[in-house]
This record gives sequence, C-alpha cells and structure tokens, in this order.
Amino acid sequence: MSDQRVDTALPLALPLARPAESFQLLWRHTGGHRAFVWLVGIAGLLAAVAGLVAPWMIGWLVDVLLAAGDSGTSGTGTSISTSTSTSTSTGTSDVDPAAAVWWAAAAVAGAGLIAAACSWAGQAWLARAAEPTVAGLREAVMDRALRIGAAGRRRDGGPGLPGG
Repeated sequence: MSDQRVDTALPLALPLARPAESFQLLWRHTGGHRAFVWLVGIAGLLAAVAGLVAPWMIGWLVDVLLAAGDSGTSGTGTSISTSTSTSTSTGTSDVDPAAAVWWAAAAVAGAGLIAAACSWAGQAWLARAAEPTVAGLREAVMDRALRIGAAGRRRDGGPGLPGG
C-alpha cells in the first residue's frame, strides 16, 4: 500500500448558507410558480380529508346498525348500551340499514376517487412548480461556481471543487 495522505484541510470552494438564507433563495426562485405550490398544499389537504371518509362512514354505519337492532343485545346475549339521544340526534334511527350500507360504500368509493384525483393533480402541480425552481437553482450554483474562477483553485493547481 502506498502512503498517500488525503488533505482534509482544503478550503470550501462554495460558501455554505444558513437555513434562513437558503429558504429566502428558494422563495425567490419559486417566484412565478407559487400558485402551483399553494395548489399542491390544497390538493394534499383535500386528499387527506377524503381519506377520512371511510372511518367516518364506518362510525355512521355502527350507529345505524345499533339503532336498527331489535332487542339491543349482541349475538352473544350481552347487552349493548346505546344512548338514544345519540341515535336520534344523528338521524340514524329512521335509516334503512341496507340502504345505509350502500350509501356508505358509495361515499367511500367517491372519496377514493376524489383522493386519487387530488393526489394526481398535486403531483402534476408539484412538477410544474419544482422543475423550473430546480433549474433556476442549478443555474445559480453553476454561475457561482464559474465566477469563483482562479481564486477558488487549490494551491496545488487542481480544480477548486473537491473531487474534480
């Protein structure tokens, strides 16, 4: 093995920015695409709410089926305590259980379609916002790297960027 030492005390070719400076630069580069960034957030929020429809429908079905029970006991003979004020306040006492199952299934299916559409749209809008932003950042980094020039080169004559 050869005794080659790696010089770890090389100066950085490009200065490092603090997080606040990085976010300011990113905000400037999103300039004309901020509407897409907002649309991505809204689509994500709508998809998340649509994802909550299934648990809501299951809870509603439980209320409907408990309110429709004749004897108020489960199949094992143990008593199920239900509050009549809850079932009447949500309007579950007058709902046909079979129709409730179909309505719940339709609501879950519709919410699934809405969530899928919002996810697709959010991904498309994210691409429309991110691609020009990343291209602008890439151009800014290359411009900065090229402006460093000879002043940023290492003492041994190699390029200023590590590994180059």
